[in-house]
Amino acid sequence: MDDRIILKHKTWVSLATKEMLVKEDAVEIMESFEDELEWVRTQAEVDAWDAYSSLMTDVVLFNRIFTFRIPGWVPTPAQVQAKLKSWVNAARAAVEAVARALSKVFNVSGYSVGAGFPMGVSVSISFTL
Repeated sequence: MDDRIILKHKTWVSLATKEMLVKEDAVEIMESFEDELEWVRTQAEVDAWDAYSSLMTDVVLFNRIFTFRIPGWVPTPAQVQAKLKSWVNAARAAVEAVARALSKVFNVSGYSVGAGFPMGVSVSISFTL
């Protein structure tokens, strides 16, 4: 795996899990979400479970900036709408890669990717038991 992708992943996780976010942190998280989803897609080929847990965690951390009340700043609909289509497309590609990898072990019955404001992006992978 490309060292730059790993470094971006580590930086993104470190930033997204900070206890106290500021506007600059939130903007950086929003801007680098697609890079993080690219890491998930790549990781799905290496370790499906790690990719799955990372994907679910990434969505929670990303959505955190929409539910957190950062003093003096909440993303505007225009900021979100400008990136929404690319976020959803990147999330769909990541979810497809993870679902494909997991289907080697489990009976994956489907997946979905959704988006909404102010709550952000949602993903789901379903398994038949």
